[in-house]
Amino acid sequence: MLDSKNSDLVSFSMDKGVFSSDDQQRVESTVPDTDYNRNEVILNLIARKSQKSFFNFISALNETNQTHVAVALIGLNIVAKVRTLYDGGHHNGNMVLPNVDTELLAYMREMFARDDSVVKQLKRILSANGLAVSSVREGCIQVTFRCKTYESLLKLQELYNSGELQNLLNEAFCPRFVDNGLISSELEISDETFAQCANMFSRWAPMTPEHHKALLSSAKWLRDNMIVDDDLLDKLSLCRRCRQTIQVATTREERVKTLLDVISRQPDSAFEQFLEALKTTKQFVAISNIRSRLPPEDVRVISQSTNHESNVDEVTAGSKGQLESIVFSKRHYVTK
Repeated sequence: MLDSKNSDLVSFSMDKGVFSSDDQQRVESTVPDTDYNRNEVILNLIARKSQKSFFNFISALNETNQTHVAVALIGLNIVAKVRTLYDGGHHNGNMVLPNVDTELLAYMREMFARDDSVVKQLKRILSANGLAVSSVREGCIQVTFRCKTYESLLKLQELYNSGELQNLLNEAFCPRFVDNGLISSELEISDETFAQCANMFSRWAPMTPEHHKALLSSAKWLRDNMIVDDDLLDKLSLCRRCRQTIQVATTREERVKTLLDVISRQPDSAFEQFLEALKTTKQFVAISNIRSRLPPEDVRVISQSTNHESNVDEVTAGSKGQLESIVFSKRHYVTK
């Protein structure tokens, strides 16, 4: 899934200080020089880097059109606003001084950073649902929850709607500030925020095994029959390096092989986009060949998702300690 040969991932990682020139040499001198072997080296290197380097690597993924890999590694973030409620009559009728929110913010950050016992229950429930607190920021207090998967997002929404998440935060942090007049806090996450995150998971979902298999199993036929030209490439979401790699291939067979390799490492939406590009360039037989290799239920979904007409069936397309566990738990996924 990780594209390290046809993209600028290594050079972008060097620019961001993630990789040294020695690291680059280790990646690019693998034998045989395959994506799988390169990715193994990259993952081994990343697992030994700092947390800052890890997130710079995530940034490099985003900048090389590999956000789907970044989402697979760290998930997506949901930002919740924390509104504090105070007893207005506290301190002899005077309103609580504004620095209490500042003190609460610092306290929350410290407790999460130290993995203190006051957040043990909150973190246990979040972790059990594939969730984590990735940051606590100023302004009005903002807590960022990281959702590892779409299912984690649904769990977060469930915890929020039931009020359990707000209760957990109150139980963890409010007792410390009762003498300052803090009554409770209210957590705010809009429906729009949940919807946007859900759409992002859908957009960056990894290519399904069925679609991946259909591309690879049709490769031989496509190499002999499909036309890869600028007209087709213009309709695909390709980074500059990937497009150049395809264009400089000396034979049609090599161009097709490289294109299929690039698409197979993109999110599932790339499969749908590829079929639509074939339709627009009137390569209907190629579409039929790919479709014939899909399970019946996939063919029905694809056929129902387009309103276009053609002379074939309708087709369209969709902190350091934790670092090693994050990267290596995803190794089987990224090195496909």
